[in-house]
Amino acid sequence: MLLDFDKYTYSRTFKIDEVNKLLTICDELYKKYNDEYDWEHNRVRKVCLRLLKLCHEAIEQKKEIEVKGI
Repeated sequence: MLLDFDKYTYSRTFKIDEVNKLLTICDELYKKYNDEYDWEHNRVRKVCLRLLKLCHEAIEQKKEIEVKGI
């Protein structure tokens, strides 16, 4: 799901069921990249934590997440 972004698409909206999938993906990535002394692992974990927070807020507020393209 995270790798299916089209870099030429202007934006993408994640519905609530997709937000739940993102939560699962982020949890798994956070567990997989668990070496706290590895710089790349820390970057992945940091992104996962930010996305987890965003997903939890979206679910709590019953809102969708819109991702803007580059």
